[in-house]
Amino acid sequence: MTLDHIYCPATILKLPGLNLREKMLLSLAFKFGENGLRESNSELAGLLDIRPSRVSELLRGLEHKGYVEIKNRQSRHRVIYFRPNSKVSTELLSTGTESKEVLLSDLDVPTFDQNRNKRKKEKKRAPKATKPMCDDVNFDRFWAVYPNRVAKKDAEKAWAKLKPSPELGETILAAVERQKLTEQWTKNNGQYIPKPSTYLNGERWKDELPEPQRGDLDWLPTEDEAEAFMQEVEA
Repeated sequence: MTLDHIYCPATILKLPGLNLREKMLLSLAFKFGENGLRESNSELAGLLDIRPSRVSELLRGLEHKGYVEIKNRQSRHRVIYFRPNSKVSTELLSTGTESKEVLLSDLDVPTFDQNRNKRKKEKKRAPKATKPMCDDVNFDRFWAVYPNRVAKKDAEKAWAKLKPSPELGETILAAVERQKLTEQWTKNNGQYIPKPSTYLNGERWKDELPEPQRGDLDWLPTEDEAEAFMQEVEA
C-alpha cells in the first residue's frame, strides 16, 4: 500500500461511538467500494502505525457494529467491504457538504511507535544523581574529634539514620570529648574504643561515665597547702 494519508468523509468522521482509527479503517473500506479492502493486517498496521493484532480488534469492532462485512476471513484473500446502514449510507456520503483528510502526521494522539519508544526511554531512564550519604556539617565535626576513625561509610549511614538535631549533635560531640579522657578509651592505646557506627547506633553518648577514683584526686592540694599558696600570692 502506497497511501500516505486517509481521506475521511465528514459523515464518517462525525460518527459517534467510534475511535479515530476505526473511522480511518471504515473510510478505507468505503474508498475501495465494491472491490473491497484487500490489504493484510501488516499493511494496514503500517499505515495506521499500530500493531497488526490491533487491526484485527478494530475490524471485529466495526463488524460487530454493522459498519463492515468481512469475507474469506481466515484466508489470505480476505476482503473487507463497506456496509451501509442507518447511521451511514453511500447516498449520505456522496451528498456530504464537506470532507476532510486525516493525515497520520497530524494526529494529536500517541502512536504505537511513540508508546513503544516511551516505554524504552522509561527503562533506560538515567539514574538519579547520587547524593552524599551524609551532608550534615555536624558529622564532619564528629568524625574529626572521634578517636577511632574507621569504617567512615558505616558511620555516615548511622549518622544519616539518626538524623540528629543540632542540639543532639552538640550533645554527642560533648560526650565524645568527655569519653576520650576515660580510662576505658585511653588504655591499651584505645583498644576498647567502639567503632563510630557502633557508637552512634548504640547511642553510646548516653553511657554513664565512671566515678573518678580516689587516686585520681591525689594531685589536688590539701587545704593547708592551698592556704599557704594563697598567702604567698598575696604577699
